[in-house]
Amino acid sequence: MHQYKVKVHPEKSPAYLWGGADVEEPFNGSLVLTVRNDEIGEPVTVKKHSDSSTPIKTIALLKPGETFSVSLKGLKGILAECPTPNVDTQVHCILMATIPTPTT
Repeated sequence: MHQYKVKVHPEKSPAYLWGGADVEEPFNGSLVLTVRNDEIGEPVTVKKHSDSSTPIKTIALLKPGETFSVSLKGLKGILAECPTPNVDTQVHCILMATIPTPTT
């Protein structure tokens, strides 16, 4: 498990919470990213970046204090945007490995 924070500025949006704009290959492992918008923050839009042939897609709108988890398998990035002008917000991130369920 790895925890970190990302400051999301409307003037510098979108901010990558995981991954990046120049990542060439989608992730093929078993990680989950949990994102939590700060309690005193502004709403943020969370988006996923799958590959260059697929548009970046909105997957959540988080109000202050709300949390969302997403599997990173097949993704190149998770982004956040803060639409409120001149105000930034902190997004708390937890990156966790998942354990595959054995099949019987």
